[in-house]
Amino acid sequence: MLFVDLGKAGNSNTGERVNLLEIFNEIFGFHRINSLMTDREFVRHKWFQVLHKHKIPYFILVKKSTLLPWGKRQSIHVKNLFHHLTGSNTRVVEKEMYEHTVYFAGTPSKTGELIIVMTKQNLKAKQILDKYRE
Repeated sequence: MLFVDLGKAGNSNTGERVNLLEIFNEIFGFHRINSLMTDREFVRHKWFQVLHKHKIPYFILVKKSTLLPWGKRQSIHVKNLFHHLTGSNTRVVEKEMYEHTVYFAGTPSKTGELIIVMTKQNLKAKQILDKYRE
């Protein structure tokens, strides 16, 4: 386990996260990262650029209100790709974002909340969601 005391309350910012990754790389090497799991606060363009640059596999929980580029100068909420799902149904959507192909997998939780996970791994929806649950 590797962590840095930021000396402040609240979440880390993208720069602090990138710095932690660089420290990890100096000690262990990026090749040791099997996959990175993060929560909803970690969705930022610069963050994905770093993950893609260093070929770090990731599974990131996405807020349903996250805006995705859609067409020319348009965007949609990611929840619109999955709002029709019921029960244990799942769906995966392939999307070009952050100069790479990414995949969004979604399903309703047992309480009806929409669970959406983003990854660069080309897997079936259930595989993506199961990997995040691990």
